[in-house]
Amino acid sequence: MPNPRTANALAAIGSFLQAQQEAGYADETVRLRGTLLTEFLEHVLNEEKTASLIAEELVEPERADSWLDAADAGETRRRNTLTGPDAAAAYDSQRARIQTYNVFTAYLGLDLTRPPRHPGGATVWSQSRPTSCCAPSPYSGPPGPTPPPPSAPPRWPPSSPPPAP
Repeated sequence: MPNPRTANALAAIGSFLQAQQEAGYADETVRLRGTLLTEFLEHVLNEEKTASLIAEELVEPERADSWLDAADAGETRRRNTLTGPDAAAAYDSQRARIQTYNVFTAYLGLDLTRPPRHPGGATVWSQSRPTSCCAPSPYSGPPGPTPPPPSAPPRWPPSSPPPAP
């Protein structure tokens, strides 16, 4: 395949997913990334009323922000949710979109990393951005106290009836 940056966006997504499979990523991860990148492409093509884009055009930051904003507002949803069709996107869904975008742009050889967002679309900029896709959750706090060890290991199933009181 020619340079994926200058390839048709759909072809570049296909070669990216093939590279992910060859790198040993879990099938579920590859499938999710394919779904999210296709959602991104469909959003941009529909918004701009165009038939195709090259990959480098697709991943322009303004287009990524438009897609993330639309997803955050529930506009890219394919199924209903318990809170209704207009519910905001879940934090983990947005995080998966951003991670997928970042990994795809890195595959294209572009430095267009998007920062994580808090629920409601607020961008989180920090002095030291994590370089890994597996950054700690913003909801994790300091570890709580360690519970004391049990005095005796539990017996299950009990081999004898409990002692009478």
